Amino acid sequence: MSRRLPRNVWVLGGLSFLTDLGGEAVFPLLPVFLMSLGAGPAYLGLLEGVADALSSVLGVFSGRHSDRRGRRKGLTVFGYAVAGMVRPLLAFATVPWHVLAVRWTDRVGKGIRNAPRDALLADSTPPSLRGTAFGVQKAMDHLGATLGPLLIWWLMSETGPGLPMRSIFLWVAVPGTLTVLVGLWGIREVPVAAPPRPDGPHWREFRALPLPFWRYLGVVGLFGLGLSSDAFLLRRAVEVGVPQVQIPLMWAAFSALKALCAWPAGILADRWPRKRLLLAGWGVYALTYAAFSQVDSPAWMWGIFVTYALFSGLTEGTEKALVADMVGPGLRATAFGFFQTVTGVSTLLASLACGILWTEAGPQVALGTAAVCALLATAALARLKLPAR
Repeated sequence: MSRRLPRNVWVLGGLSFLTDLGGEAVFPLLPVFLMSLGAGPAYLGLLEGVADALSSVLGVFSGRHSDRRGRRKGLTVFGYAVAGMVRPLLAFATVPWHVLAVRWTDRVGKGIRNAPRDALLADSTPPSLRGTAFGVQKAMDHLGATLGPLLIWWLMSETGPGLPMRSIFLWVAVPGTLTVLVGLWGIREVPVAAPPRPDGPHWREFRALPLPFWRYLGVVGLFGLGLSSDAFLLRRAVEVGVPQVQIPLMWAAFSALKALCAWPAGILADRWPRKRLLLAGWGVYALTYAAFSQVDSPAWMWGIFVTYALFSGLTEGTEKALVADMVGPGLRATAFGFFQTVTGVSTLLASLACGILWTEAGPQVALGTAAVCALLATAALARLKLPAR
């Protein structure tokens, strides 16, 4: 069997690169931008948590629509277009709720595109290469997330901290436009047979999803209850003394390490039991969040952030490859939609809880609680029976 990755893997990876080139240039600036508009940590939790929840809930509907039509390309490109058009509007925000509206609409685009995109990636790739394919896609995603903040850091270093963030927000219209053009001309549709529609309510077709998938989803949801937004870690970095001009550089280094880990981890996921990599990644998350709760200096913050990158590299592609292993093509986008929903809703709860705990009891309690949730989920995952690959 050929070990070459199909064209769609590289095109979808390129779309992820371009959208994160712009989106992740903006993300590390949001905590500071919100602080300048008078918003506190609880508002940050609302912003990121609800944004991720909106994205995730839309995934079920988008994925189900994709499965019923047997086509993925249109929803994928449309979702990227929504995000690309709305992000530059941050330049005109004057109060916190403006940022909220833009961020939420951005995540609506993500919710529309992710389930069909992931299903298209799985449909285009033989099972023996799925881990590698998802690893490549995440590696290119993180490469864009590396170069975007690096460009912003360079501009801020050259012009000084006085560089208007609003100018940066306007710049992201360029990669957003390129994303749509590449998607329209580069993606090749892989038609799949639509599943039979059962009589009665639409929810009955979800019964066709296998029981192991639902059990796996339950454990993922438990882990997600400790998976608060990374924006809190950037705020923590500012609080312990990391200079504002270094925040984009820290985020770029974090993303670069995730990119370096994702591809090799995807290859390992095709050769080793995927569960083994998930256990390792979730364990890294629990340990680093416990360390984030106690960090008290910029140097230690940098070191822990570097270690934290291993978590994403080991788990992001592996989790999705497992979904594709357990669900056939006819319901695959729907399954990815449910996966997206569970992770997003649990992240909403985690982010809201983190913001409240941060405000009422301090970052030590907020981040320490997330570490405990991750440990409990890791123990549950260890007991779960999953496909061998």
